[in-house]
Amino acid sequence: MDSQALATVFAGIGLFLLAGSTWLQYRENRKSRRLTEYSINVDLSDRVWHQVPTLATVLELPEDGIPERERAVIVGFLLTYAQAWKAARLGLYPDSDWDGLRTEFAFWAAQPKAERAIDEFRRAGEGWPPGFLAFVVEEVAAYRRRKATRPHAAPPRPVPEAEQPDPGSAS
Repeated sequence: MDSQALATVFAGIGLFLLAGSTWLQYRENRKSRRLTEYSINVDLSDRVWHQVPTLATVLELPEDGIPERERAVIVGFLLTYAQAWKAARLGLYPDSDWDGLRTEFAFWAAQPKAERAIDEFRRAGEGWPPGFLAFVVEEVAAYRRRKATRPHAAPPRPVPEAEQPDPGSAS
């Protein structure tokens, strides 16, 4: 192999390594930007959350039938849910972690008081990230479908007295 061919091969390898390095830097920069964006979102949401009691007192609550005490808890829950949803959309959670959180959040969002509040918030049509409340409604429906298909566990059988340990005996 002559020296010009060898130089061409090495130049090709160099370009390939440069392209790979550039791609890795781009990927890390995107991930860093997403993490920064998410951190800013969390910080702002936390600031709003700490102001909710004062805002509710000074600006008055909307006339939607959600009691003030329940509103504070449900809004806090939904703010946390919205932050997790945003992080998942940005790719900041591994799928397995997000799947567990989705189930946990859907369980709580499926409770009657939460569902009534979510319906009221959807009717108001503002105050939440675009698409978030529709996502929550979809997650609750999916949670209910999964729950309906699970086999029901048999109730625990009582332990007959003969099988119960004697409280006076040392184990």
